[in-house]
Amino acid sequence: MISSSSVTGLFSTHRVCPINSEGQINQCFGREAGRSDDQLHDPWLLTIDRKRQIVFVAEYENKWVTMLYYNMTYIGHVKTSENFELCFRVFVDWKTDRLYVADWHNVGKSRLLIISPALSMIGQL
Repeated sequence: MISSSSVTGLFSTHRVCPINSEGQINQCFGREAGRSDDQLHDPWLLTIDRKRQIVFVAEYENKWVTMLYYNMTYIGHVKTSENFELCFRVFVDWKTDRLYVADWHNVGKSRLLIISPALSMIGQL
């Protein structure tokens, strides 16, 4: 799985693409940068929840985490009681099924949001 952001002409392409065992890309999610349900804006990092077959994509500029199925079908965004400032790291703990999102909150202050398997926020550090 790769994520990419590149400038080409007037638009930039922002997408996530799975790579098969032969190194080929079959399909991608995303297009030019944006905020609609079929767009990403600076897909920064991603993590995969193998149990639920979900790809979590941290979007730097959109300040949210997008959820996709393995086949690159859009699911939605991770909802929290607080907005992300700049989510720049995501990690799934397979033992607890929790999603961890590192968020750069304000200038120089970081926080770690802990998301439950039901995708609701259960705490922050």
